[in-house]
Amino acid sequence: MKNRLLTFEWREWFGLLALGILQIKAKVNTGARTSALHAFKLRPFMQEGIQCIEFRLHARHRDIETETVCTAEVVNQRTVMDSRGHKKEP
Repeated sequence: MKNRLLTFEWREWFGLLALGILQIKAKVNTGARTSALHAFKLRPFMQEGIQCIEFRLHARHRDIETETVCTAEVVNQRTVMDSRGHKKEP
């Protein structure tokens, strides 16, 4: 089977099905090594001995009123840096 190359614009619609999000608009940065979601109202918790996190995000494009509540297992924690170089520790 041949490798297929995908073409992306700088903004695309993606699905995060594991979080229950069918589509969310994302910026694509081909020079970045990692990606991030803007999450807020983070609430860490333990479930059956596993470290988890509940967080909210705005999944609808240009709708800052609607909050989508997501939960996930914590796999890794990273320091996040915004476009101005400000760091935020986990």
